[in-house]
Amino acid sequence: METKNGAHVKRVYEDFEPYCRWYVDEERNILEVHLQDFQKEQLKAQLTNIGVLRIFGERPLDETRWSRFQKEIKVAKNCITSAIHAKFGNGVLSVTMPKKVPSVAQQEQQLPQAKESQEIGKPKTEVKEKENKEAEKPTVYEREGTGLKAPENATLDGTSNKFISISKLKLGNNMAVKVLAVAVVVALGAYVTYKYI
Repeated sequence: METKNGAHVKRVYEDFEPYCRWYVDEERNILEVHLQDFQKEQLKAQLTNIGVLRIFGERPLDETRWSRFQKEIKVAKNCITSAIHAKFGNGVLSVTMPKKVPSVAQQEQQLPQAKESQEIGKPKTEVKEKENKEAEKPTVYEREGTGLKAPENATLDGTSNKFISISKLKLGNNMAVKVLAVAVVVALGAYVTYKYI
């Protein structure tokens, strides 16, 4: 980049992480990337041959400073990669990833086969007891006492979805911070006691 007098000016980049929001339903996944003050020409989106969606962009802040970001998202296996499209408007980039929808015949065929494979070799009363026990298991939210309602398929037996796993991690991090704070207070108290007594 040259200034008015012909001297070269080096660009200084300020990297940032844009706010992103996911919307998921049976037909599609939608990623919204909030990019205030960006223009369509300053953004690019690429789908790599290994199924990674790269979204990046940069814009000038002043003569030497530029703001930029780069986001990489692994596209779900059940998405139709050739139908992925993006739309930019009002400072929000919306990337729509349509899902492959199995036909009704395939769904009906898969459900009875899965149920039969679970029930082979078990008396019917045992199968019903297992279903009743699964229904009685408390959800992660109920156990933690957060007062929030968990998704129907969220259980404590390791089959919970990713949303619950991430919530557990956040609760674990919060607990770690509390334990660390208590340890610091105890250490500080011991130090003061030792030093002045």
